Amino acid sequence: MLTTVFNPHATTHSMLVLKLTADFDGTYYSWNNTKQKYKGERPYYLCLIGRTETLQRLYTDPAYQTIRQFERLPGFEDSWFFGRDAKAVEPFYTVLVTDPARKGRFKRAAEEVRARTKAVHALDDVQPDVTDKSLAIPVAVDLSALRLPASLLTDVSQYDVSGKDNFRVSAVQTYSGANGTTHKLLLSTDKPARGARTAVIRLRRQFPPRWISQTNTTNDIPVDATSTFGLQNLLQGVERAYNPNNQTEYFTLTINLN
Repeated sequence: MLTTVFNPHATTHSMLVLKLTADFDGTYYSWNNTKQKYKGERPYYLCLIGRTETLQRLYTDPAYQTIRQFERLPGFEDSWFFGRDAKAVEPFYTVLVTDPARKGRFKRAAEEVRARTKAVHALDDVQPDVTDKSLAIPVAVDLSALRLPASLLTDVSQYDVSGKDNFRVSAVQTYSGANGTTHKLLLSTDKPARGARTAVIRLRRQFPPRWISQTNTTNDIPVDATSTFGLQNLLQGVERAYNPNNQTEYFTLTINLN
């Protein structure tokens, strides 16, 4: 039902779901309409739904800086954002060729220097560190349009890297750089390859996030302080509208090495 409702609006509207907890004292109606007296904490949810450009203003306009600090709301626990944004699928990214975190030797590809492109996506003369033969390449990326929890964006296990070098994302940190970059990824390998090759970085798209699966229940008898009946089914329907092709990644970033 939720997929059907959201399908016509997935390209124009977004939804932010906030999970909060508050005290409850009264009658709780379970899945089969059984009444239960309950007094204690219960999770509840605030859903903000609007046109994509309106929610983007909520996140970026200085006038709403106080309002968008959702984590400061009493009882706030988690959040999830549903939306489509070209900046999220194709974020700006660039290799930081002079960053102190780099290891080994590399320089910007000659064709990019001649073209004066804004971003560095290709490297020449890539050589491992002379001491331990390792290679580390810092990459700045703008992840602001994803609106994902900070804990997910900085979790190295959420990133996959493919290519001959067997790179891994060894660190992710917040980063305020040029062209709106918000995070710095560090690609590391102990056994660099040689010759022309590529490294492709992917951020996994997995639903549901842990907090939704842990909150969900299919039997709310007896009622408790942590679970919500059918929450995962409800939000899975929304996710299917926004991800109809079951994409397994949010984006791919390609770096050419030589």
